[in-house]
Amino acid sequence: MPESERLTEALDYIVDQSEAALVELRSLIFGLRPESVAEEGLVAGLRRLTAAVGARQKLQVEVVAEGEPDIDNSAKEALYRIAQESLQNVVKHASAHAVRVQLVSEGEKVELVIDDDGIGFDSDADHPGHLGISGMKQRAAAHNLELTVHSRTEGGVEVRVRTHALPRRTKRVIPWS
Repeated sequence: MPESERLTEALDYIVDQSEAALVELRSLIFGLRPESVAEEGLVAGLRRLTAAVGARQKLQVEVVAEGEPDIDNSAKEALYRIAQESLQNVVKHASAHAVRVQLVSEGEKVELVIDDDGIGFDSDADHPGHLGISGMKQRAAAHNLELTVHSRTEGGVEVRVRTHALPRRTKRVIPWS
């Protein structure tokens, strides 16, 4: 291989790595500021997060998000943090090639699904020292969200988070049970 081709290849690699680092840095800054989701929205946060993970890990990441959900900012923050932890689990443990992040809002219902094509895991086994799923469950419970984690026998894991929160401005009265 001629010297100029090797130099061009090395420079292309440096440019790619620099662009990935910039995307990741912006995502980290966004993720460190709790007010970021409130200011820019959950959809923007998920797009930044997945772009950083995709660039850093050479992972194919698809984001499907129709529009910004009409839920309070603390619930948006919880959904963002659960997505963040779920993607970290994919990177650390799944050996996945692709991940799909889908956010759907329908009236009072919001659903976030993170689905990977990795190796899955034994949900019945003990995983000492691994706090990701238990942390997601605690965060979900604290914000009255329903979280399910399903590892498929043919491979891959689906993390699904749902809320049935009422819109912020409602005249509906919730009766005591």
